[in-house]
This record gives sequence, structure tokens and C-alpha cells, in this order.
Amino acid sequence: MTPDKGIYPLRILRILQEFTDSERSVSAQEIQERLTDIHGKKPCSNTIRANIKRLRHEGFKIIRKDGKYANYYLADRTLTYGEVIAICDQIHSSFFISAEESQKLIKKLLGFLPTHLRSQHLKQYHNDNKKKTLYNNLYFENYMKFCHASERHIALDVVYRSRVVLNGSELHYTRKRHTLYPAAVISNANFSYLIAFIKGKDNEGRFRIDRFDSVEFLDEPFPSDWDYEYYDHYDMYCSPYMFGGEKLNAQFICDMHIFQAVADVVGHDARFYQLPDDPEKFYLSFKASRDDILLFTQQFMEWVTLLSPDDIRDEFEARCSEVLRKSKEYSSKE
Repeated sequence: MTPDKGIYPLRILRILQEFTDSERSVSAQEIQERLTDIHGKKPCSNTIRANIKRLRHEGFKIIRKDGKYANYYLADRTLTYGEVIAICDQIHSSFFISAEESQKLIKKLLGFLPTHLRSQHLKQYHNDNKKKTLYNNLYFENYMKFCHASERHIALDVVYRSRVVLNGSELHYTRKRHTLYPAAVISNANFSYLIAFIKGKDNEGRFRIDRFDSVEFLDEPFPSDWDYEYYDHYDMYCSPYMFGGEKLNAQFICDMHIFQAVADVVGHDARFYQLPDDPEKFYLSFKASRDDILLFTQQFMEWVTLLSPDDIRDEFEARCSEVLRKSKEYSSKE
């Protein structure tokens, strides 16, 4: 059966996607042989070249490498080689994506690569990440529901694993049912969160998306006393450790050798400057909730001095004293 010549551009594009990249190209003869295997009829060389020219005209970045024989490869891909491998690694190492979903996603992503690279990297993701949770098979479905509900102001009926309880040596989740009024979906510290008001409560809460067991849309109006359009959820929640609450201005003197680590934690909205009388130290200020400031101080306590707010500094000192007291108490019992 003679193939429809209109299919040739698609077949040639598929061959270039499957078998070429910047390191590996194919000649017109190789394309000709592969088309012959598919159709059972050998197209002429001019047909190959004319269709490659047509694909280029349509915007596909097909590079010609000149030599004894012209060779071609596809440079313009939906995702680059580096992007695919980096995203695959993020999926494989992310605990909030189940092993089952990870395998599906990685297989799809590697499909963007030519065959020789696909097989080369598939073995990297062959073994399961044993630390992945058994839950989260509905993660992506729920994620899209939350985005949809936040954008269109749709109330939700949910079952949420709110806290984990230690029973002997086993972990058990406590589940609660809520009616939520979603405001936004954001990511912070390697997790994705739904920011939403809980029916019957005045303040909004943050909910890890991987902890939802069920999500259903409700035909229920949103509360009328809150302006959703002007709610800046990134300002509220994208602080160092994802704690909510009133934003306070924290000021520190820090040792210079932790600058890189601190800059990554507090982000670009923070203010830094090197102390003119001591180049080994720098000044730092950023806005965050009370719990964020306390946890930051605790994390870097050996190398930072908290200047203000005064009451948080006093609370941190009291916490440190309590930790030392407990440690001495347990040591004396031994």
C-alpha cells in the first residue's frame, strides 16, 4: 500500500525526536531506511530533504551538519535534556509523590528524550525510593481541584490527615473532616500547601496537599467578610519555615561563613550588609512570623545574635535555659 505523502513530515519529525540530539545525528539515507521499514516503500532522497525543509519552515529547529554526507538532528524540543533529567530527579526524590505516581511521571518525561538517552537514564530510577509515603496517589488530582476551587471560589468538603500519632513504634494519622474556603495553592520547603479558611473559624490555615484523603466540591457560598481578591498568600506564607501569623521585623548579627546558607533560607526580600568594623560579620533583617524567627534563631544559634524583637529574644533565652535544665535533669537520673 502506497503511503500518503502527507504523513512523511510527521514521520520524519518523529524519527528526529526518537533518534537524534546535538551529540547524535542521522543522514537522509538513515531516515530513508527507517521510513522504508515503516511503510514498506522507499521514498526518494529528494522527498526526505523537501520535508525537512518544510518542517524547518514551520518552525522546527532542525540542524544540518555538513560533511561527506549531510546529517540532521532536532535541537528544538518541548523540554531540554537537562530539564528532563532534573525534573525526573526531583520527582524520584520527592516524598510527597507516591512511588506509583513517580514511575508514571518519570516514564512520561523520559519519553521527551531520544531512545539512546532514555535507556541510559531509566536505570537511575529503577529502584523505588523507600522513604516515599504509601499515600499520595491522589496528589495531582487533588492539586488541580484546589487550583480550580481557589480560582473560582468553590467551597470544599475534605478529609485531612491533620496530625500523626505515635502508638508504640507505629505511626497513625488522625483524620478530620472540614469545610474549607480555599484561597491559594503555594509551594514552600519542598511541600505544596493549600491556604484556606476553615468553616467556623476566624483565621486561615495551611494544609499540606499530600495529606488529603478526599476532596469534594460543595455548592456553598464563600463568607462575605473577606476580600479574596487582595489576599497576598505569598507574603503571608512564603517565609523561611512556612509558619503563618503577624509579620515581625527581625534583626541579627551573623558570622560571615554562614552567609550562603542564610541567604538561601530567608530569600531575596531580606536586607544584608557587611559590618564596616568587622568584615567577618554581617547584619541581617527580614520579616517573618514569630515562630519563623524563633526557629531560624534556633537553627543558626551558634553563629547569630538576635537583636530584636526584644520579647522574642527573651523567649529564646528562656527556651534555651529550659532545654539545658531538662538535659541536666535527665543526666542526673542516669
